Amino acid sequence: MAHANRKVTTVLVVEDHPDQRDLLEIVLQREGYKVLTAGNGVEALDRLHNETVDLILTDIMMPQMDGFELVRRVRNVDHFQGIYIILITARIQEQDRVRGLDLGANDYITKPFSFSELLARIRVAVRVSLEHKKLRQFKGQALQDALTGLNNRRVLETTAEDAFHRTRENHSVLCLLFLDIDDFKTVNNKYGRSTGDKVLKKIAQILIKGAIKGAVCGRFGGEEFCLIMEDTALDVAIRQGEKLRTMVERGTFRPAQSKLSVTISIGISSTHLKKYSNYNGLFDDADKAMYAAKASGKNSVKVFLPELLLTRAHHQFRFFGNSTRSDALAFRRQIDLAQEPQQAGKETQHRGKEQQGRRNRRIEAQEGAHEENRDHGAHEKRRHRT
Repeated sequence: MAHANRKVTTVLVVEDHPDQRDLLEIVLQREGYKVLTAGNGVEALDRLHNETVDLILTDIMMPQMDGFELVRRVRNVDHFQGIYIILITARIQEQDRVRGLDLGANDYITKPFSFSELLARIRVAVRVSLEHKKLRQFKGQALQDALTGLNNRRVLETTAEDAFHRTRENHSVLCLLFLDIDDFKTVNNKYGRSTGDKVLKKIAQILIKGAIKGAVCGRFGGEEFCLIMEDTALDVAIRQGEKLRTMVERGTFRPAQSKLSVTISIGISSTHLKKYSNYNGLFDDADKAMYAAKASGKNSVKVFLPELLLTRAHHQFRFFGNSTRSDALAFRRQIDLAQEPQQAGKETQHRGKEQQGRRNRRIEAQEGAHEENRDHGAHEKRRHRT
């Protein structure tokens, strides 16, 4: 009688001899395994792409594609990494067995073999596969937010650090969006934590649906979420923020019998606007911009600007934000202009010098005229005396 875990184990038997293939299929099915078959490596790869397989039992000597090549190709596909592979070989040379193991096979059995030994090796394979599956699940849980299924803070920080270093090497632009649900404490207090959890899940779904291709999104903690956008222009990041803000604002949240309106405030930081020494600065500035969005009335998008990039008219403000109807491209132009204060200052200084020069020349001309008039008056007085 087969154990329960064997019934869900799928074995792919790859054997070019029909009689041996059929015999292996009968024996394994009798033990409770689900069995798929293939006559060579090419057929095996086709089955792998269309079926979920836990274990491959493959001969080495086969036409079209032998067992060595099959192992190599399987190990080159990330999706197949969890598959346990047992080689069946009639070769007794040690170098052949070593080659198979080096290519990625987990075990081998030499012909002729007893079915008792084969089944024992398969049982070991099942146990090992189950343990590896548990480890992968545990690893996934360690990197995921338990409630929303999004990446957790650890993944976000690791991703941001890696992206930051690539950005510096490639001289590209890295943008970071920080999102916070407005008045989330009120939602929990009024509707209960279960409704609050539903809101968090809904926000997560909106992020997954609305995020641009290549963006990494996750839950930073509490009601805060984050998007990391590598090699992304600032105006694209602004449009992304506005898109997400609008999607949340228009979203439907229905606790019990009532309709709940939810909005978010978004802060954006970018290497386009500031030279950062490490990735933590991006998080800090996006967080500051997000709180500025809340301070300005919530349900808005704000971009962090360093003080050095602010124009004189906005010298007292550290944040520029686009209104809900503003054009992101026009805002990008505002920022580009704000990046030229030193040049503008030099031009202003140059114009000031020119104006001062013209004033000095006018004064000199006026003084010369007065001197000439005085000389002429004195000459006239002397002439009248004589």
